[in-house]
Amino acid sequence: MTLRFKDNITDMLAMFSGASSLRELDLSTFDTSKVKGMNYMFNDMTSITTLNVSNFNTEEVIAFDGMFRGMTSLINLDLSSFNTLKATNMYGMFKGMTSLKFLNLSSFTTRKLTSVTMSSMFDGDDQLSQLVLGESFYFKSGVTLPEVPISDEYNGKWRNVASGTVDKPNGNNIWTSDELTKHYSGVRDADTYVWQKRSFITEYYYDTEGESLKAPVVTEVDGKIFTPQPEKYEEVNDTLYIYKGWTEEQPESGTSIHGDPPPSTTVEATYYYVYEKADKFINVTIPTEIVFGTEEHSKNITSKNYDIKNNSNDVDLQMTLATFEKVNSDIQLLDEATPDPSGKDNSVRLNLLIGGETALSSLNEKVSEQELGNIQSGKTTTLALTGTYFGDLSERHKVEYKTNLKFKAQAKVKN
Repeated sequence: MTLRFKDNITDMLAMFSGASSLRELDLSTFDTSKVKGMNYMFNDMTSITTLNVSNFNTEEVIAFDGMFRGMTSLINLDLSSFNTLKATNMYGMFKGMTSLKFLNLSSFTTRKLTSVTMSSMFDGDDQLSQLVLGESFYFKSGVTLPEVPISDEYNGKWRNVASGTVDKPNGNNIWTSDELTKHYSGVRDADTYVWQKRSFITEYYYDTEGESLKAPVVTEVDGKIFTPQPEKYEEVNDTLYIYKGWTEEQPESGTSIHGDPPPSTTVEATYYYVYEKADKFINVTIPTEIVFGTEEHSKNITSKNYDIKNNSNDVDLQMTLATFEKVNSDIQLLDEATPDPSGKDNSVRLNLLIGGETALSSLNEKVSEQELGNIQSGKTTTLALTGTYFGDLSERHKVEYKTNLKFKAQAKVKN
């Protein structure tokens, strides 16, 4: 339907109200420059799916109440050309627009409205998910802006687009509908507001060979700043890994990675953290031989203190006696289950000291995989042997054993 009006029309009250079967309406020739009332103009036009009112001159309009009320099929409505400086009534202006998703009110001025004349403005607009507001728009109480749904997709809040997009807004105003109507200040907050989608940060953990180390960590963000903080150490299947860097894509062997800290974000993002086996970073100084023997005219066995230094910068070390093997000896090393002999006996009870403290009593060939303690990064401990010889001091014995020490990387302890 195409209608023509001359410039003497001053009132369009309920002009098309109830025209529920009308599907199209061409308003391009309307001259509305003198119109003061547009209230209920399109009320209950339930079949209209598109409406172009960009040519409307609304400088003189006072009453907009119920103008688009009940237009249940209209999805988008752009009123960015409307001048509402003289408007005093917008009661229920968009009430019951149950299909409306986009509404542009960027040019609206609402200073002359009250909580009565602006009440129920958005009542029932449950699909309204994109709302453009300008510098001169101010909410009054009772506008009944529907709540944003809380669902698998949305988190129940509006967010301003700012420098982002309608699909990925990044503004700082993250409000429920009630908060939006209470906190919005035109000059400060003018922007496009959209339903905020639930956003998730996913953090993956890989080694330098492109193998997954553990299940990803998923964190929901509510528009607030998320700052990735990958742990320096990750222990997986009793193996320690050290953080090396990150990448935007799933890493493979040889993938180039970023050494700088991963960037913060307020939107959905995925991070891939790359870790390297910490054993690669082990650097330790150990003695090449340990000499021990009896003191003069004494059966006490001693050795000097031998330094073991952890030169590793990034890891502490767990030290283990893996094996203690006889190479050449005619002396029996007593184990814990064997008591000291009562007379002379060609045997020895040998003890292993770490840092001056007994770490292992009755050292013998049967001992294996005995933990001896930790050495912190940059620190030095000592290893020594003590014991008792039960044989004849007049006899000479030369003994030789092979000691196998094993070192395992540990997360560095903060001092």
